[in-house]
Amino acid sequence: MRVAGRIVALRLHGKAGFAHISGSGQRLQIYVKTYICPRAFELFQMLDLGDFVGLNGHLFRTKTGELTVWVSELTLLSKALLPLPEKWHGLSDVEVRTGNAIWI
Repeated sequence: MRVAGRIVALRLHGKAGFAHISGSGQRLQIYVKTYICPRAFELFQMLDLGDFVGLNGHLFRTKTGELTVWVSELTLLSKALLPLPEKWHGLSDVEVRTGNAIWI
């Protein structure tokens, strides 16, 4: 399975890592393990919130029942230049939110 999306949450747990990616209004969890794909785990440790990633792997369900992709290949598609908006307050400037802002 191949999928791409923007990282909205990152969690490292020793030699494994979880993240949530978002794309097309959907959210999916990914799982990276150091001994399965060491290069992917090295890249995973350098990722930040808002980065766009592409990945290849297979689907499974965690103990909590969440659909997750077990990553076998990870590719950085684009680095985030600006941080994501705040979770609770979002964008308060109406001009920036609607795209009518003039940048000089």
